Amino acid sequence: MKKLLVLMAVLAISANFAMADIRAGSAPQSHAVTVDVIIPPRVGIDIVALEHTKVLDLSADLTYPPAVPTYWTVGTNQISVLSLITYDLTYSCAFTGPALSTLVMGDLEYRTNGASWIAPIAWTAFAAGPVVLENNHARTAGWEARNMDYRVNLDGSETDGTHTWTVTYTMALP
Repeated sequence: MKKLLVLMAVLAISANFAMADIRAGSAPQSHAVTVDVIIPPRVGIDIVALEHTKVLDLSADLTYPPAVPTYWTVGTNQISVLSLITYDLTYSCAFTGPALSTLVMGDLEYRTNGASWIAPIAWTAFAAGPVVLENNHARTAGWEARNMDYRVNLDGSETDGTHTWTVTYTMALP
């Protein structure tokens, strides 16, 4: 019986708290509700999984080594960005190769490909970075292309083996 009385007292107190915000009385009555929508300061970079590695394999290419220095197309990297805020887009590049490699960082070059984000730029050698591609750029209208073409300059004297450039694209606040 004691437990029942305690339970009824708890229910009565709870009901009073639940009803504590009632507006009642003569007309008119009003009661405000606040609706908050929180939009985060979101940025994003999308490189399709198949685009994470670009390979130029000259093993079966009978035109290598060239008689004169020649540019070899590595391909286009399909990159998209999204930003709900003003942002900077930069890249950093690192190079690794066989011991005594005759290739260097600047032998790999890039240019924009069909993207409207900046006027098409001439072929530019990669640098260690960070190198600014977009500075204080306004928010995007959804996902926007930032595609890049890559090429490498080879003269035929290159050290055999795998030469790797790792390009890291970064979006940040200006």
